[in-house]
Amino acid sequence: SLDRLPDLSGPRAGLACAGAVTGNPRLAGSMLNDEANDNFEMLYGPTWLGTMSQWAAVAAELRDTRAASALYGKLKPWKELFGTAGPLPIHGVSHALGRLAVLLGDKDAAGQHFALAWHIHQRMRAPFYTAETALYWGRMHMESDPDRARSLLTQALELARRHGFGDVERLIKPSSRNN
Repeated sequence: SLDRLPDLSGPRAGLACAGAVTGNPRLAGSMLNDEANDNFEMLYGPTWLGTMSQWAAVAAELRDTRAASALYGKLKPWKELFGTAGPLPIHGVSHALGRLAVLLGDKDAAGQHFALAWHIHQRMRAPFYTAETALYWGRMHMESDPDRARSLLTQALELARRHGFGDVERLIKPSSRNN
């Protein structure tokens, strides 16, 4: 069992992230709570940034403000970097910060983080991460600026369709209907 092994924060974050987005929020929440209780302490090495970014995604999906606050502080100094979990890319840290800032109610900071994430993902020619950032950035604008939301969600949908990102496309469609 993963619980008996001391420093498996990276794989635990990946499992929790998968659970949060695929319909096992109870397991994901339990894992997130355990990590938050330990203040997300883990070995500071090659997978640290990607692991923290994955925990940020879990906190955002589960709307856990306690975890979001702790993770925001840990990730903010790294906002211009790209998180990885070993050889696997996660996304720009600024994307994670944008999602956390939305959850924490700071839409001005979230907009700045999403803009930086967009720039990083575009510069890397990473269409999946660009689409994902446009999705969450667009969702943020749904009530305050419906035209901006529609523009971002349209861009995300076009990227998703062009590159076959079915999960991103499925996440966009419910958002667009609310517009």
